[in-house]
Amino acid sequence: MSGGQAYIGVEIPPPSTGMPATSSLMIASLTNSDPPLTLWTERAQQVLDVVREPDVQRLLSASSVVFGHLEVGAGGDYVALTTSAHFHAAAIQGLFPEMTIDTEELRVFAAATGGIVQRYRSWCDGVLNNDGSEISGWECTAATGQSAPAADMFEHHIGSMTFLFGKK
Repeated sequence: MSGGQAYIGVEIPPPSTGMPATSSLMIASLTNSDPPLTLWTERAQQVLDVVREPDVQRLLSASSVVFGHLEVGAGGDYVALTTSAHFHAAAIQGLFPEMTIDTEELRVFAAATGGIVQRYRSWCDGVLNNDGSEISGWECTAATGQSAPAADMFEHHIGSMTFLFGKK
């Protein structure tokens, strides 16, 4: 809570098979009876591509997405949150392997507009069952506006968050 407002992280399971889980950030006023506003909402999806064939991609939809941290910083000017998502996709006729992927991501928003100030994926890893599949060498791809660690060896889980972005 900050400045008479409560920030609420909402986790929505997939409405049906094949549809992604969704996460939202809402703001509710503590000083009036206005309905809550949605600051941000996103369906959790992850693209994987093949290192040696970047035109070969597979889009995965999350079966779950959960909030790890939610913090208001800089006098209420910014809101930061972390989410973790779980993805699973069955093999496709010997071509694409069965995939189980987990990701973690940090986002920083301008509280007044909901605009994303920073989007950082700290972790994307999982298990690929390549038994009999023709295509191998898969890696997680950064989404538009998303940064990621410079190399796989720098990927990390966000264990805690101290939010000082834009401190006044």
